Amino acid sequence: MIPIAYGIVKYDGTILNTGTGNWTISHTSTGIYEISINNENYDSDNYMTQISVRYLLTGLRIPFFGNNGNNLEVRIKDGSSHLKDNSFHFIVYKP
Repeated sequence: MIPIAYGIVKYDGTILNTGTGNWTISHTSTGIYEISINNENYDSDNYMTQISVRYLLTGLRIPFFGNNGNNLEVRIKDGSSHLKDNSFHFIVYKP
């Protein structure tokens, strides 16, 4: 299976590595990122998605994902369930 989108995102929503280059990102709020994949109507029930957060000395970070409209939404929380900004990698497959 070939990924349809992947890349690396800095904690502030800056793209660190465009990967496939067919996506854009918005940092909509603390710990919340919205990824739009060109020519795709993302639905978390129909795509295989992996999010990996970058380890920080500030503690545990847990990624969650789902969809917001037709976009991939990533939320990152700490061990106390508070939303936190954090750098992450993502990869999306369409089976």
